[in-house]
Amino acid sequence: MSSLAYEKYIPDDEKDIMKIKSRPKKISYPDLYDIKENEKIPKLFIVILTDTNENFVKGLTYILKKLVPEFKNATTSDISFVHFTEGITNKIVCATNMQNNFRVNIRTFGSYTEYLIDRDMELLIMNSAPKVKVYGTFLNGLVYSYIPGRTLNIGDLIDINTFNKTAISIANHHKLNPPSIKKVPILFLTLRKWVSNIPLEYLDPKKKAYDLKVIKEELIFMEENLKNRSDIVLCHNDLLLKNFIKSDQDVEVIDYEYSAYNYRAFDLVNHFNEWCGFDLNWDIFPNEDTQRRFLKIYFETYYDSKNDEIDINQKIKDMIEDIKWFDLASNFYWGAWALIQAALSTIDFNYNKYANLRFKRYFDIKNRLLGK
Repeated sequence: MSSLAYEKYIPDDEKDIMKIKSRPKKISYPDLYDIKENEKIPKLFIVILTDTNENFVKGLTYILKKLVPEFKNATTSDISFVHFTEGITNKIVCATNMQNNFRVNIRTFGSYTEYLIDRDMELLIMNSAPKVKVYGTFLNGLVYSYIPGRTLNIGDLIDINTFNKTAISIANHHKLNPPSIKKVPILFLTLRKWVSNIPLEYLDPKKKAYDLKVIKEELIFMEENLKNRSDIVLCHNDLLLKNFIKSDQDVEVIDYEYSAYNYRAFDLVNHFNEWCGFDLNWDIFPNEDTQRRFLKIYFETYYDSKNDEIDINQKIKDMIEDIKWFDLASNFYWGAWALIQAALSTIDFNYNKYANLRFKRYFDIKNRLLGK
């Protein structure tokens, strides 16, 4: 499936970036997919309350009995819950029916994440992932299959086997081709919508709004310099280490909230940036030699190492250069995201500080690219 130009999917009121108005917009791309596949998934008109542990457990038990056959006859005392606390957007719980040892994951969405994420797109991509089963959704979350293992940390990448399998898992995700989604890069469509949602002010006086004029000007600069670089694949768009599960045999990508067709280089540099963690220790960002080793495994997997028609070394060389430029987009993207989260999220994380650090990194990279 060949990629399509994204410009035709830009709404009229978002075409001129400098004229985009600041007003809340829920994120949705109905012209990019056929939603019929999602209609096959059970949906409950129920909200899981998270205000108290009692309400939370009561709600989780109800939806498990409704959506997962292996939990149909389970009582509250039969079900064990383990809370995962890795994310800074959602709450994830692993539920085990102790009568049959069957496990699933339940994810409750963060506050107002529909202003950042297209949940219909997420569901379509989850359904296309070969090792994921979606049991059903509820108004503020979903239930899906459990993958045994633990999340990655930066120390795991010292092990060459884990290093290689991480590259392989990304390549395998990039090879997915959901038939119900158009192959349109989503980066500049998303950033236009996020510009509308970036707050002009915050209720908390400790939080400072960012100059929206500067953000719009830099978005124009990026679009002019990046839109014709790199090819289009089904990207994950959020390849932090905690979105990989390591088992004894393999490394698997998880969590498809931001997944969509996008620029290959964007996804890869996103992953390299995530090596630096939420505290953004840029000293950990992989040097070019490390990138080459990673990209060699990645491209050999993506193109099949037996394909003699593909010049892997040239692919690596070109990608190294594209990564330098898409590093701009990675930092801009998560800087804008954090400015929105600073107004919406109830999770204890300093989004405002994170945004400022991301934009500082953006301008440092820009100056370096332009020789300043």
